[in-house]
Amino acid sequence: MNFGYLYAPIEDARTKECIARLNEAGCQRVFIEVNRQKRNRIAFQELLDTLRPGDTLVVVSLVSIGRTSKQLIDLLFRLHNDKIQFKCLMDTRFDTTTQEGKIVVEALVALSQIEGDVRSSNIRNGLKVARARGRKGGRRRGSYDKTKAVAAATLYKQGVGVAEIIERMQIARSTLYNYLRIEGIK
Repeated sequence: MNFGYLYAPIEDARTKECIARLNEAGCQRVFIEVNRQKRNRIAFQELLDTLRPGDTLVVVSLVSIGRTSKQLIDLLFRLHNDKIQFKCLMDTRFDTTTQEGKIVVEALVALSQIEGDVRSSNIRNGLKVARARGRKGGRRRGSYDKTKAVAAATLYKQGVGVAEIIERMQIARSTLYNYLRIEGIK
């Protein structure tokens, strides 16, 4: 089944022309995005939920489905994995119903996978180099006040409640538990 998608926040003559082109391309249903917010595309999400393996997503222009090349490649990757065809009417290179289009899209998907592999490899190598230099990742420890820690431990040993200790000493509950742990109190 062919499904069309059109980003048209303003209805004008161009919108009607695009709808006609999608219908001519054999779309049984056209999803029209009228929402102006780029992040919250309700019709697009509904379309993605509707698509099934073997279906074809048809758009007039690539701009309607992705604002950036990353968004476009991510969508093509998802469609490829879900066995959904993709066809752009204005740019025939992006038409997975033809052999040439399949090659282009598969090349983009492969490049995207390679980019992800390179990125994760660089991260692993960077962490390895940092460890070799004696650096440890993560959040830095907060300051440790030995006098406050000893005072908190003493109060805790005397049976003073946790809520009272943190109120008296003006420290956070997590800080109190860190102090107790460092001072060897379980």
